[in-house]
Amino acid sequence: MTAPGDSIRPTLGWSLRMVVLILTFGLLALLVLGTGYVFHEINLFRQKRQTQILDSATVLRQVQGLQELATVKYHLERIVAVTDPGWFGDERLVLIAHGVVKAGIDFSQVQSEDIRYDAAAGAVEMILPPPKILDVYLDERLTQVYLHEKSMLRRLNKDLNQIARRDALAQIQSAARELGIKEDAEQRAEVQIKKMFEAFGIQQVTIQFRNN
Repeated sequence: MTAPGDSIRPTLGWSLRMVVLILTFGLLALLVLGTGYVFHEINLFRQKRQTQILDSATVLRQVQGLQELATVKYHLERIVAVTDPGWFGDERLVLIAHGVVKAGIDFSQVQSEDIRYDAAAGAVEMILPPPKILDVYLDERLTQVYLHEKSMLRRLNKDLNQIARRDALAQIQSAARELGIKEDAEQRAEVQIKKMFEAFGIQQVTIQFRNN
């Protein structure tokens, strides 16, 4: 004679195995569907990326969208001395100026005739405007008045500091030009633009610059 509990145990074990099998197959099915969806989205992304650049007009929009590209930044120091002579003695100011000069390309000047795009060859030819000085300013954290002296008989010239700062900016910009900041900007702009087009799958990029 069998106990009532003996016939129930095999039934419960078989039911448990069935539940585990069903859950396992269900998880596998979800994994397969999820993997297929991910690959589908990756393929769509690749297709969109490949077709993002279609013609010269699209290339032009990409380039003009860069606006101004500051490709080079120089940090320069100049010591500027300014003297204001007068009947009651001279006033003298010495400024230690730390300046920053930025140079780059103004891409808003690029026109449709400046770009040739060969879709079949995957090549771009571009003529860019010449590099120019985009910004010149003094680093206020490092710029300081080293000396400011005058005779006791004359009034203080409040404009002397501003005159010295203007002279410093002019000298710093001139020094940056002499050191070749525009040539550096031209070289770096070419490298950065080629990297931008390589991201879109264009490997052949030829760049020329217009004369000033």
